[in-house]
Amino acid sequence: MKKFFTAAAMFITALTSFAQDLTQVITEKPDGKEYVLYGKTSGCTEFWGQMFPYELDGSATSAVFAEDGTVYLYNPISGYNAKTWIKGKLDPENNIVTFTLPQTIEKEEILDENGTAYTDYIIGYKMSYSEELNTYLVTPADQELQYTWDGKELKMLDDQFIGIASPDGSWHGIGDKAQAYNVMEDKTVAPKDENNVISYMMKYNTKENIEATQPIFVKVEGEDVYVKGMSKSVSGAWIKGKLNGENVTFAGKQYLGIDTDMASHNYFMPLDKDTPKESVTLSFNATDMTMTTSELLTINYGKNTVKTLEYFNEPMFFPWEDPKQAPAAPVIKECNPENGDYSSFTFSLPMKTEDGIYLDAQKLYYNIYYDDELFTFTTSPYGTFDKDMTDVPYDYTDQDYFITKAGNDRIIYTFKKGFKKLGVQCFYLDGENKLKSKMAEWSNPTGIESVAAEDGTVTWTDISGRAVNKPANGIFIKTVKNTDGTTTVSKHVFK
Repeated sequence: MKKFFTAAAMFITALTSFAQDLTQVITEKPDGKEYVLYGKTSGCTEFWGQMFPYELDGSATSAVFAEDGTVYLYNPISGYNAKTWIKGKLDPENNIVTFTLPQTIEKEEILDENGTAYTDYIIGYKMSYSEELNTYLVTPADQELQYTWDGKELKMLDDQFIGIASPDGSWHGIGDKAQAYNVMEDKTVAPKDENNVISYMMKYNTKENIEATQPIFVKVEGEDVYVKGMSKSVSGAWIKGKLNGENVTFAGKQYLGIDTDMASHNYFMPLDKDTPKESVTLSFNATDMTMTTSELLTINYGKNTVKTLEYFNEPMFFPWEDPKQAPAAPVIKECNPENGDYSSFTFSLPMKTEDGIYLDAQKLYYNIYYDDELFTFTTSPYGTFDKDMTDVPYDYTDQDYFITKAGNDRIIYTFKKGFKKLGVQCFYLDGENKLKSKMAEWSNPTGIESVAAEDGTVTWTDISGRAVNKPANGIFIKTVKNTDGTTTVSKHVFK
């Protein structure tokens, strides 16, 4: 009880000691000279009373220096992508930049449980660690966050910690204790122009060893081969290779640009297991214009440590034209109309037309029908959805709660129960036209539960694809290889 009152007193002191207007947040880039920065940072997060340290190499931010000596720093906490700025001042004689905190990092209009609107503020504070309470607390007497600046590096002084907290000073469980930001010097590559660009498809295996596809573009300029579209996270980024007879070699650690969702500088990085390679060579077939390799290609967060964001194992690049056709019909593998508080079913999604032509997965969607009525995932009661969703994108998952991806299978849980008919239909979105597949249907006119038979080999994996011998305490995927050659996949929750 004493610890609680001590912490409460410190938070109240923090709240009443500052004169700054904490209702304002800087969201627009200020005027001045901007430096794009490459960050090496470290900090920690707190979860259920446990501290988890982190180190980030390649965090992306910017600093803007105004003519009057004002300095603005974007995303002041590397592990929290608020997309806002804090304001400081440069001491040119000592090359010290001082940010006087607290400053508002983020604000959001929220409805409480009664439907009343209020504004939630996330505040940046200078904080210190309390061993007694095992948490970070605001230090009201010292709210000057300082950095050195030499024109090339903005570096936080030692023994400082910037964290985010509520206006009352209670820590939100994330903050940085070290930051070194260097002026970004790496440049992106691109062909001279995009005339005569060729549409390609990249076929590859995912980290879970599932076949996947992705449209890309290839441009050849003499011996230079450019590829655009490998990275979904940095739209429009190119990588450059060198054609030499029957091989095309791409250097590793090619800079792609800034991933605004991750607030990271992303790089093309071939790997040998977990070790970056200096280059990767693809075999080139001049007859069919294909490029292939058995190597692993990745998109990486930063360039000095391995932090894989996108994974392409054994990719094959081949010329491709969008067929603008309907996909093949999905296949419903299993349905359970009564599964505790839910119903559940598993179905497979095609990536090809009925003629076997690959489709752009980013244009594939599916609809669900219960007793011939089109179903919508509404935000209530499906709280994992941030908006109502009827047309479900091929790659969509709500963090494996109501929709789980298992390769090309989808495992769906809904609150619809007791239905007699289930339908799933895919479509390919060509502009505003929906090119629809045939309907896959399951029916149970008697209302009796119908589940695929388990007459084969059973394996279990966790939701990240790792095999487990005996599932316990968590969400697990059960795969049954039946004796008739079919495969049944289902999701199970163990408590």
